[in-house]
Amino acid sequence: MANWKSGLAEEDPQDELAPPFDARDLLLASVARSWRLILVIATLGALIGLVWSLYQTNTYVSTANLLLRVGAREDLTAEDFLGQESPASRTSAPIRDEIQLLSDTAIYVQVAKLMGPAEIIDPGDPTLLDGPGTPWYVRKLHEIQRDLQAARWKDQLVTGQGPTQGVALAAEILRRNTRLWVDDGSNVIHVAYTSSSPERAQRITFALVDAFLQRHRSQFSIEPYFQSNLTQVEAARERSDRAQKAYYDHLSDCGFYDLEAQWAEMFSESDELERELFAARAREAELLTERDQVASRLNELGVTTEYDELLRRRRKLQADRGVIAFQVRSKDELQRQLRAIDDQIQEVERELARQESNLPSTIRGKPTESVSVVSEAENIRRRLESTDTELRNLTVRIARTDGRLQDLNLRMSKLRECSSIHPQLQNAITTESAGFERLAERFATVEALRTIEREGDINLRLLHEPTLPFEKAGPKRPRMILGGLAGGMLLGFLLAVVRQAMDRQLRYPEATRRMLGIPVLAVVGQHKLPKPVAVDVHKTGAA
Repeated sequence: MANWKSGLAEEDPQDELAPPFDARDLLLASVARSWRLILVIATLGALIGLVWSLYQTNTYVSTANLLLRVGAREDLTAEDFLGQESPASRTSAPIRDEIQLLSDTAIYVQVAKLMGPAEIIDPGDPTLLDGPGTPWYVRKLHEIQRDLQAARWKDQLVTGQGPTQGVALAAEILRRNTRLWVDDGSNVIHVAYTSSSPERAQRITFALVDAFLQRHRSQFSIEPYFQSNLTQVEAARERSDRAQKAYYDHLSDCGFYDLEAQWAEMFSESDELERELFAARAREAELLTERDQVASRLNELGVTTEYDELLRRRRKLQADRGVIAFQVRSKDELQRQLRAIDDQIQEVERELARQESNLPSTIRGKPTESVSVVSEAENIRRRLESTDTELRNLTVRIARTDGRLQDLNLRMSKLRECSSIHPQLQNAITTESAGFERLAERFATVEALRTIEREGDINLRLLHEPTLPFEKAGPKRPRMILGGLAGGMLLGFLLAVVRQAMDRQLRYPEATRRMLGIPVLAVVGQHKLPKPVAVDVHKTGAA
């Protein structure tokens, strides 16, 4: 040091110009002046690094690997059920998206609730890892670490924190200590969790992996698509069934099977009915004319219809009287009915006698002619009955034929209406059936994917189970100590430079020349004064 100082004094006394600022000289001067301060601060930094390294407990990293296979469930969207084709690769970066999905804070909150905040927050007791062969100083270090960590986390584990805050803190610790990454071009997701003991690191990694798998399952679950599209498929099936039912009801109601054949058959039937109706009405007119002629002849004979009816009634009563004898077994009942019929015959006889008295005078008193007239009247009456019977039959036939013709006209009108509605119903059933078949086909895919999902097969699989790490991953105590030493040394250098730069005293030739701008001719060194010599007065005097 003295040589360095003396070297600074050997300057050219003739140099009258002040040299420029030299950082090297400033640094050397700062070190020369404050080397003790630098050493103290560097030692203090190393001690701080040592204390901090002792404060940190040992950490262990448990790792697991997840294999991602992107399939139909990951690419499925709601637009797929609108008939749109999916692109070849809808997901541009499935691995990055999956890591973003697995980095959701809700997953860590779920794991924190499942395991309990204390299991995650509590740093653990490092002395549990000590064995019979553990050195005493290591045991002492672990005891110190245990006490320091217990004091650090006591308030957060026991007091001052509610359940919500404890879960939030545990979730934050989980998120901070969990690392997810992938290698380039790989579909394997690496999961690593850092904890204070191997067993805890493995347990928490297992819990995280289970939560990741469950989150992937719920995120890409087919169940929402299944339930929503089941409703659509059922609605499409109902619409298709309604369209088919409307179509077949239309066919049943209209009797629609072959339009051309039906029209030909109806036209033929209509012509036949019209011909039959025309013939019946012509015959009816002919019979009415004939009946009028016969009735006029009956009027000419003077035999009224009432007289003719009386004759017919008498014959019927006489016939009934002969039939009763064979039908009635009781004698009293037979006598009673015979008396009743005889009374009716006598009454008819009296009425006939009265009618005969009213016959024309030309016929009255001439029995032969009277009998002839009555016989002719009887023939006329039979012809009238035959004509009336045929007229009644014709009337029924005409009414029936006319009704059939009207019904045929209604059927033809309805067929015309049905023939206009038939194409619309055909188009409706084609459209609804095609829509239902399309949805049913896509729904069958979703149903198959749902079956696979219910069997527990998902596209994110556990490739390697979480490891049980026995080799500690940290802390790097030598690195911490060296870091503290380097930091302290750097801080000491900075303080020394600041101290030297702020000093205004003329301690060194170079600083003096720089400040005053004049050359330094010589340096007077510091010399200690000699110690005073003690004089023995008694000895001096004796001499």
